[in-house]
Amino acid sequence: MIADVEKAFLQVHLQETDRDATRFFWLRNHNESPSQENIQTFRFTRVTFGLLSSPFLLAATICFHLDQYQGNEELVEAVKENLYVDNLLLPSDTLDEAMKQYSRTKQIFNELHMNLREYVSNNQELMAKIADRDKSLDTSPKVLGIVWDSREDNLHITCSIPIQAKTTKRTVASTIASIYDPVGWMLPPVLKAKIFL
Repeated sequence: MIADVEKAFLQVHLQETDRDATRFFWLRNHNESPSQENIQTFRFTRVTFGLLSSPFLLAATICFHLDQYQGNEELVEAVKENLYVDNLLLPSDTLDEAMKQYSRTKQIFNELHMNLREYVSNNQELMAKIADRDKSLDTSPKVLGIVWDSREDNLHITCSIPIQAKTTKRTVASTIASIYDPVGWMLPPVLKAKIFL
C-alpha cells in the first residue's frame, strides 16, 4: 500500500527567526519597470518546495512528531522506515493488517495536521474499503520514479535511448546519465556501455 502526504512541504511552518532567509522581491505594478518604489519584499512562512533543504526539513519535522507519538510504536517505526519525502510505502501480509495500517496512519498524520491521500494497493478488497476521498484515481502511480501497475502488481522501467548517427564516448556518457534507475535493474544491459567508457 502506498500513500501521499497532501501538500507536504506547505504543512511545515518556518520559525519566525528563519523566515528572513526566504525573502524574495515582487513588483507592485508589472507594467512599470523595476525601481525602488515599485519593488516590495516578501518572505515565505512555510517550507519552500524545490530548495535542497526542503526534503530534510519535511523529514525532520515528521520524524520529530512521530517520536512524540505515544501508542503503536511498531507502526510508527514502520512509517519512519518507509517514508520517502512525501510518499509512504507500507508492506502488509494480510488484509486485516493493511486496514489497520490505513486507519492508524490516517489518524497519526491527522494529529500532525497532515492529510494522507491517494492510497493505492494491489489488493482490490482493501481498495474497496478505503474511503473514496483517500483513493488515488491512478492505478499505475510512480513509486520513487518507477511506474507500479497495482492491478498486475508489476514494476515498469522505461527509457528511450536516442539513435545517434555517430557513437562517441560523449554520446554514450550522456545516454547512460539520462537513464533513471534508482534500484539498479538496468545495470546488466548498461554494463557494456559503462565498460566502453
